[in-house]
Amino acid sequence: MTIVIIKIKRREVLVDIEKVKELEGQKDVTFNEICRVFDNHTYETKVVLNKKVNTNIRASIWTTYYQFFESVEEYKNPKNKKQLLYKIGKLHNPDGQPLVRIENKNGQPLSDFTAHLEALVLLSLEYNLLPAEEKTINKWVEHFGLVNENQIKNYNTLKYNGNEYTILKAVRKNVDTMIEVIDFDGELIKRQLSDDEILAKVSEMFYSIDTVAARLSGVLDRLDKHKLIEHHKGYTYAVIKAKTEKKKKLTKEEQELEQYYKEEKEKWLADLSSDERYEIEQQELKKNKNQIFKLDSTEKSNLTALKLDVKKEIELMKEHEQKVNRFTSVQLTSNKLKVEGLVNEKGETNYYDYTFETSTINRFFTNKELNRYLDKHKDVKQVYEQGVEEVVNKYNDLRLEHLVKWFEKKCLNNLSNIEELKFNESTAFGSQEAIELLKLNHEFNKMKIIKLQEEYLEFGKRLAEVMLLDKYRVSVNINKIATN
Repeated sequence: MTIVIIKIKRREVLVDIEKVKELEGQKDVTFNEICRVFDNHTYETKVVLNKKVNTNIRASIWTTYYQFFESVEEYKNPKNKKQLLYKIGKLHNPDGQPLVRIENKNGQPLSDFTAHLEALVLLSLEYNLLPAEEKTINKWVEHFGLVNENQIKNYNTLKYNGNEYTILKAVRKNVDTMIEVIDFDGELIKRQLSDDEILAKVSEMFYSIDTVAARLSGVLDRLDKHKLIEHHKGYTYAVIKAKTEKKKKLTKEEQELEQYYKEEKEKWLADLSSDERYEIEQQELKKNKNQIFKLDSTEKSNLTALKLDVKKEIELMKEHEQKVNRFTSVQLTSNKLKVEGLVNEKGETNYYDYTFETSTINRFFTNKELNRYLDKHKDVKQVYEQGVEEVVNKYNDLRLEHLVKWFEKKCLNNLSNIEELKFNESTAFGSQEAIELLKLNHEFNKMKIIKLQEEYLEFGKRLAEVMLLDKYRVSVNINKIATN
């Protein structure tokens, strides 16, 4: 028996290497079995006594698991849909020895994403490339060169404005939207993806931007915890959008009248002093510009309560099988802000279109502290020494790889669910010949759906390559800035 001691936050766990090696490649493994190998104390004090293993401990067990294994495949037990089973991946080392433990709140292994992000933040601060101002997390993501202006613009268009036509037009122009499907006669035919099918994949594509933002936020919090930076959050603002009236199509007479008034206004402005003209221009700009307000503590508290109400509303929608997508929460929150508003500390109710949060990032490390941190975190040091441009270029590739894998995982999960759709002979009526026909029809429909899922995956890959590598790839000029 070979025992290794795994140190976690508040205690140590003993792991038997032989039991770990026996797990490699095993299928239909339950979480309880994984718990028994990687945290026997929790297994004996919780699992054996039928007590619930809380989320934090589960996350810690998975972090320990990933010290030994490269991956795990999760799927539903075909005999009990409520139970999850696991297929164990390959060991990192043939002798079963673990990698160095790196904690992560989600219980998932910290990939190259994290090392590259940490190096990028530290490099930017080392060369004084970060502005001393507040930015939203998406703006920080853009500033670090992890996404570009076009991606953020399209992301906001779909997420906040619901302007689907602009997105559809861009996708159809830049990405092949033809897919191969099976028709009713069993023949392979080609057809265009529908608008709904494209938007579903675009919505998944934007998962990538959310992932980048979440990863960056986690990295900033971790560097703050290590006292290398000061990541100050908590600035919350609300926006009242400027009212823009849709212009109707004017008749010839109306166009001539509008031109006349325009010319008269220009003559009138020409007779004014420069100060008077400036004042009028500022008033017009103010009228056509979004108004931004900093929320007071009472409004922030009420905003949290409002978001909780939205969560409950979404849960009810899911229970009633209503359509819920990635942006439902944003849209519901915006509607409540406009209709219900937020009460401030004076007891007044203010109505807004949407809210956003910002943060500041400041260097808080000496050169000695930075070197100590890099010596302790070899993966970050290795990336750090490559320089900013190499870091960002590599990060683009990692992000594409991550998104494609996510598409593949989603597709595999869907295919797994389709395979579970067994033909139920007990509910079929008619002659044996009719039942056999129904069975063949069932299998044919499954085959059509499987083919469609595979085509969705291929389209997702094409979409990702264009959005992340071609039209939207980030170009980096940070090294030039650093040397000036």
